[in-house]
Amino acid sequence: DAGELVFKNFNLSVPTTEVVDFVANGDFAEAAAIGADGAAGWALWTGEGYVGTNVIADGVLTSTTTTKGSAVWNAQIQYNHATATMTPGEVYRVELDVNASVATTVPFQLKGVTNDKNIDTYVDLVAGDNHVVLYYVAPQSSFRFFIMPGMTEAGTVLVFDNIQVFQPAPSAPLAELAN
Repeated sequence: DAGELVFKNFNLSVPTTEVVDFVANGDFAEAAAIGADGAAGWALWTGEGYVGTNVIADGVLTSTTTTKGSAVWNAQIQYNHATATMTPGEVYRVELDVNASVATTVPFQLKGVTNDKNIDTYVDLVAGDNHVVLYYVAPQSSFRFFIMPGMTEAGTVLVFDNIQVFQPAPSAPLAELAN
């Protein structure tokens, strides 16, 4: 028989375990100030026309856009881990919940030490609750995860929660498959 078989959002992955210390306060249980650009933990950089508020309170991180920027990187909500040790070349999974006030697209980024190693993933969010699963091949040992709402429309509210990182689990070698 002839025909076409199309898979969408198909992933084949190895077993993983949660890395509990990669994102401190990833459930935002503790209200906290967001630090300046590059600070360890949660940090923020904005510019190039983007105006908004980004706050950790009431068990969530809320990002509200007042004025849309001119590029996605005009708002960078950053998680910078000071001592993380990812294994370059290994596949890591990042999961998070996002409630969006409107359907929108938001880039998430595993940030390189320099901009030439950035790995962007654009995610289409529906209005309402979204569970986002991202896969990244680690380009370096440092862990820097960015949420970039710089191009969201004025009035967009994004509520983030439950950010978790998973690493490849040690496993026994696979047995040879029989025909």
